[in-house]
Amino acid sequence: MPEIDLIGADRDPVARSITFAGLIKWLDTAPLTQADFNELMTDAQLVPGVDASTPLIAVSRTVVTAKGPALALGPGDLLAAWT
Repeated sequence: MPEIDLIGADRDPVARSITFAGLIKWLDTAPLTQADFNELMTDAQLVPGVDASTPLIAVSRTVVTAKGPALALGPGDLLAAWT
């Protein structure tokens, strides 16, 4: 089953374009790995409007060890967005 936790779109309810797709791994000690990111790259292609140029985002409670995300975010980044 595809796992895509984040989708950025230009409008609701029907998007004209997708601006990003992403994955969240909120585990106590395990990082977001290359295998996780590779799955996102495959799964994101199933979303209408996503193509090879769509930025992919990785969010992890611990650390992102994968190579390739356009943006990697952790807890501090998320908290900073609301402060």
